[in-house]
Amino acid sequence: MTVARRAPARRLRGRVSLLALALACGPAPSAADPARDAESAGGALLAAAERSVLTVTGTIREVQRLDARGFAARLETDRVLAGTPPSEGSQRIAWEEFSSTRPPRFADGERILVALEALPTASIWRGRFPAGDALRVGAEGHAALKAPDAASVDALARYLALDPAARASETGDAALLGIVAEATPPLAEAALQQLGERPGLDARLGPAARDRYALLLGDASRPLELRSAALALAGARRLAALREPIERHATPGDPLEAEALDALVRIDGSLPAERALRLLARDDASLRSLALRFGGEAIDAATLAERARADAAPEVRLAAGEALVARRGAAALDEVLPMLFDRDPEVCREMALRIARLGDVAVPPLRALLAERPYDDVSELAPSALGLAMAGPLGVAALQEIHAEHPDEKRRKLAGLALGRLAEPGHAHP
Repeated sequence: MTVARRAPARRLRGRVSLLALALACGPAPSAADPARDAESAGGALLAAAERSVLTVTGTIREVQRLDARGFAARLETDRVLAGTPPSEGSQRIAWEEFSSTRPPRFADGERILVALEALPTASIWRGRFPAGDALRVGAEGHAALKAPDAASVDALARYLALDPAARASETGDAALLGIVAEATPPLAEAALQQLGERPGLDARLGPAARDRYALLLGDASRPLELRSAALALAGARRLAALREPIERHATPGDPLEAEALDALVRIDGSLPAERALRLLARDDASLRSLALRFGGEAIDAATLAERARADAAPEVRLAAGEALVARRGAAALDEVLPMLFDRDPEVCREMALRIARLGDVAVPPLRALLAERPYDDVSELAPSALGLAMAGPLGVAALQEIHAEHPDEKRRKLAGLALGRLAEPGHAHP
């Protein structure tokens, strides 16, 4: 997990929400991901292809603007994956562009894999195509993948060749795993997500699906992030049918060791004591975190407290703090309250939320921190304010009191921020 640096402290002004308070003690918003459009296309394409009139590959020709938003082109088709092929080997396609600052999404000479649907019946579309001689790019123009590779096309074609009943069966599960194992990452990720949403998955995973899953995990040419996601799915859905291929990667030195161990723990419901102690001694922070989260009584409370205070890795400190709260409840407050001032912003934010879940018992110490703890910068107290805001009515009452009565203006403003109603300059306190 990547944690952004804390942003420089800013003056608290105007009416701002509790979200702003959480962000003050957390990672800054990330910049736009340049791969987001491709990822969106993968998901849109898979969903649209299942219900499309026609899914094909082909080359874009003769792009033309029809009006302010409407575009059309001729698609020279070279392969039909599903639907009735165009008789002349080409198909007129249409789409809309809602941004006037970007070029059309398709360019002359570009090869695409696309799912097409019937034209809408709205009058604007009838005006654009009086003869109805076009199909629209599915998913509002997003159901298209540029420069499709042969493996992606073949894997999707095998899935679309199944009838709807077969797609929802064990055969369909295996075909989706084939897309995950072979297709370009955006399409593979969409197939994995769809697989994860299927009910009764574990009971349906037969030999073909298990073999494809094993091949995926062992294929070093596939993105590590995709293979990690496949393991996360197995753990989240507790897919015991996949335990054997997962176990093969739960060994020291395997690049998927931590993810495989995490999946096994979630499938099995526990981490054996001996394994937990071995993992706690490892250099890999993700393995130490796993030991602390799932080691149970094999990791004593003193060890949890020491790791929460002094481990070099923020994710390990957080895992230890969460384990302390889970195991000891309110009795852990003395050990975990200092974590609200951890040097890592995500640790302080997450621990504020964990402490808040203790409810009323957490309010007095959180209030004392916000009202009395010395500070160099008032943002240091933001986790305490966040904890009060999330601790229930008693916490909100404490914030209201501080906001209305505390002699320190900065603390009053921070409490107001947590309440989501910071008073404007000169506004009377409630």
